[in-house]
Amino acid sequence: MSAKFHRAALWAVLLALGSCWSAPGTGTGSQTKSADREAIVGDYDSETRLTDGRVFSRQATVALRDGMLNVTWRSPDGDQFEGVGIRDGRTLGVAYFANSQGSFRGGGVAVYNVTGGHLEGTRLSYESAQSGGGYLRETLQGPPGLEGRYEIAANENTFGQSFETGYVEIARKGDLYELQWYTPAPSLVGNGIRLGDKLVVGYANGFSLGVVAYCVDHDVLTGVNAPSESGPIGISTMRRHSAGGTSPSRTCKGLVESASQF
Repeated sequence: MSAKFHRAALWAVLLALGSCWSAPGTGTGSQTKSADREAIVGDYDSETRLTDGRVFSRQATVALRDGMLNVTWRSPDGDQFEGVGIRDGRTLGVAYFANSQGSFRGGGVAVYNVTGGHLEGTRLSYESAQSGGGYLRETLQGPPGLEGRYEIAANENTFGQSFETGYVEIARKGDLYELQWYTPAPSLVGNGIRLGDKLVVGYANGFSLGVVAYCVDHDVLTGVNAPSESGPIGISTMRRHSAGGTSPSRTCKGLVESASQF
């Protein structure tokens, strides 16, 4: 058979693999997962209360670009923050930076399902969210307790192509988790928040992004916000403009309280 035929056959296999895996969400079908993302699209009133007493009120917009979630916060003084998000069930993880800080520099967000020492989740870079480049699924294997060395057991795109090998070091710092990828040299740095059985991480090359882990209710999102790995954490709430005084559910309140000492 010709080389051209072999190349065509290879691409057919890769496309078939890609169709078997889609972006994360609730349920098993890609239509359900897409509906989960679409359900939180809209304009919100956002408030963040930090442990040092500061309170920030902003206008926020959650939008879909090529099926991927982008979040923008706008302050009354003109400051703007850009974020990229992954929804996994009732968890929305967002990594963000202030426009004045430059760019994501190869960064993005990851949401892992934590089962003992087994972490299985999805990563989405800011560049992919802007261009529709797709997700990476990653599996980490290490000790229970979310501390120590975790081998990268799998790291592949939607076509099943493997990218990184190596390991991730995880260290707990109060309510937060610091992550360092070695692939094999030191590469990405992450700032993580655990919300129930999910670990939400904002990562970039050489520095940690801000990260917020939201619990999703109808018309209101409540979560833990870490502007940086060294700054104070806070509680963030986003209410849809049409929702008025809608309060978080008891479930979401409990998850947020257990995730922080706020």
